[in-house]
Amino acid sequence: MKIIRDKKVYIQAKDIAVLANSGLDVPQEVVYSIFKDYNHTSSNRMNNLERYLCFEGEAAAFFFDKQDWIINYDEVKNISLDECLLLLHKCLDEKQSVIRRLSEVRSEKSEEIIFDRINFLEHKGKQLKEIAAYIIKDEELPLPPELQPKKTVTEKLSDFMKKKGSKLF
Repeated sequence: MKIIRDKKVYIQAKDIAVLANSGLDVPQEVVYSIFKDYNHTSSNRMNNLERYLCFEGEAAAFFFDKQDWIINYDEVKNISLDECLLLLHKCLDEKQSVIRRLSEVRSEKSEEIIFDRINFLEHKGKQLKEIAAYIIKDEELPLPPELQPKKTVTEKLSDFMKKKGSKLF
């Protein structure tokens, strides 16, 4: 999932993993940020594919905005289950259309582009299934820590009570 705020872009690590396995040309500043994050991150955090990486700059914002296979948080944060399932159906239809075009491909480069698109659409489908699960469970979609809404003292106390089983004594 991606979240774009001004010239900052937050991308989940699982999206970066899909991107890294593609033949897509990635801007140098994005590659640099990925390696910088990798070098400054503990192995436990690197294994968390749900976490967000932050990218700054116009080139990163432009690049990730164009990646339609990465779900945009702002476009799905308030959708219904029916709307989510409709998006999933459209994604599956597009994937089938791309697969049919594969038989018409004449060059290796074109074939690579089509295989990347199929992988991107499979990933988008997985993201939409995860979003549907959040909707069914009536849970909020995950956000990076710096974008989390600030909790009031009452909300913090309520969370604490839930963790402790609502009995302190």
